[in-house]
Amino acid sequence: QIAGPWTDYGTEPSTMPGSKPDVSSFTVTVTPTKTAEFFRLRPKCIPFSEADPTEPIPAPPTPWFVFWATFQPFDFAGAPSQNRIQEIGDFKGLDCDRKLEIVPCCPCGSIEITLVHFNTPATVEAFDDMGNLLGTATMSGPQSVAETLTLDGAGMAIARLEVTAPENETLLLKLCCVYGPDRKSV
Repeated sequence: QIAGPWTDYGTEPSTMPGSKPDVSSFTVTVTPTKTAEFFRLRPKCIPFSEADPTEPIPAPPTPWFVFWATFQPFDFAGAPSQNRIQEIGDFKGLDCDRKLEIVPCCPCGSIEITLVHFNTPATVEAFDDMGNLLGTATMSGPQSVAETLTLDGAGMAIARLEVTAPENETLLLKLCCVYGPDRKSV
């Protein structure tokens, strides 16, 4: 049996199979054959763009562990740099610096990453736990327009992402992980 607040699993009561919802929490009884189905629910997301605009922007630590992933930016020389939440125009997000390494605490079957660039489009690479490249996606939209890229592990678990921002002008707005290597991208 699994229980907790709805925010822990990023899903709504009406979409949780076998759930008995109340106002603020859930309880799910999972039989051994249904365990995998329970963890194939909606992606769990980290929405950097949804920070309260009335709150001051904190200086996050480096590396920075947020919910289920660690974020480490690198500068043009390849040295670790400071995590920064930036506001540029209408966008608020995590500054990718020259390169941003993202390591989920649990491998993801697929990743949806929403970025916005203000000069040269960024490229995202997905790797397995042995460092093998699983996939690459490059932004193709115009400057100052948010774009969501989907990387699928193709049956392998994504254990690390690298966002390369050639001109250091890219913000990470949102990151979503679908746990397990069995979900295909859409």
